[in-house]
Amino acid sequence: MKKLTAEERFERLFTLVPEVVKSGGIASLSELSQRFEYPLESLKSDLKDIMRFVAPWPRTFDLLPQIGIEGDTVIIANADFFKQPPQLAWEEALSLYTSAAAVLGARLPSSDDLKSAAEKLRRVLEAKSNLENFERILGVDVAEEIPDEIWSDILVALRERRKLRINYYSFGKGKSSVREVDIHGVFVRRESWHISCWCHRAQDVRIFKCDQIEHSELLDEQFHESANLSFSENKIYQAQASDARVNLKLKPEAFWVTQAYDIEHQKDLPDGSLEVRLAIGNKRFLEYLLLLLGNSAELMDSSAPSSPDDSPADDSPSDDIPSDLASQAVGKILARYLNDQY
Repeated sequence: MKKLTAEERFERLFTLVPEVVKSGGIASLSELSQRFEYPLESLKSDLKDIMRFVAPWPRTFDLLPQIGIEGDTVIIANADFFKQPPQLAWEEALSLYTSAAAVLGARLPSSDDLKSAAEKLRRVLEAKSNLENFERILGVDVAEEIPDEIWSDILVALRERRKLRINYYSFGKGKSSVREVDIHGVFVRRESWHISCWCHRAQDVRIFKCDQIEHSELLDEQFHESANLSFSENKIYQAQASDARVNLKLKPEAFWVTQAYDIEHQKDLPDGSLEVRLAIGNKRFLEYLLLLLGNSAELMDSSAPSSPDDSPADDSPSDDIPSDLASQAVGKILARYLNDQY
C-alpha cells in the first residue's frame, strides 16, 4: 500500500470517521485500512494524534471526541457532530465565505473544490441577506487593484524570505518614497491587502497598503526573522510614542470608531456621549476622520508628538493640531472644488 500525502490522509480521515460514527462508533481497523487504502499504522497514529483533537468551536475538553484502540478495533465516542454537517450561524458563514473569497481573489494557489464551495455558500448568503451587489458590499475582491507583477513579488518575497524594494506612495505625505522591506505577513483589513514588514528606511516595523505600492523589485538578498520583533496582523496602524494624540467627543451614532480604531482611553460622559483618545499618524488621516464623522464628533483637544521627527520615514505630524481642523479641511475641499469649476 502506497504512502499517503498529508492531503490524502486528511481527506480519508474526514470520510471514514463520520462513517464509523454513523455505524455506531465501532469498526475494524484492518477493514478500514483496506477499504480506504490507508496504511494500518498510519491510520492508528492519525486517529490518536489528529482526530482526537478535532471538535466544534470552542473546542473545549468536553467537546473532544473520545477515541480508543484495542487490538484491531477502534471505538469513537462523543463525536455526534460528525453525523451531520455543521449548522453555521450567519456571522460564521459570512466569515467563512469572506476568507475563501479573499484567497480566491488574491490569486493564491487554490483548488476547484474551494471555488465550488465558496460559490455555493455565496448563493445561500445572498439569498438569505436580500442584498443587491452582495460581493461589492462585502468588498472581497480585494486584490483587483494590485498589479500582477507587484502581487507576485510580494508573495515570492514572503515565501522565500527575500528583501523587497518598493516605491510606496503615502497619502499622509502626498509623495512617494523608496524603501527596502522584509515582509513577515500579508493580510486583509478594511477591504484591502496589507503587508506587515520590517522597513529598513524607518528602522522599525511598518504596515503598508499593497495598492499604494507603485513599483516593486525582488532582491536576491534574504533576511532572517528576529524573535525580538512583534508583527501584528490585527492593526493596520501601529501607534508610535512620537505620534500625536487627540481627544474626540463622540455621539452615539459615532461609537463605531471604538471598534474600527485602536482607542487608548475612553470615558462615558453625562450627556450620553463618549470621550475617546487615540493616536494619529498624520493630520490628513484626522481630517478624513472628522469629515467622515461630521456633526457626530467634536475635536476636544490634542497633543503634539512627544519627540521631534527624527526619521525621514516617520509620518508623524510635526506641529500642533488646530482646534478648527475640520473647518480647515472643509475649506480645502471647497477651494479645490471652486478652482476646478472656474
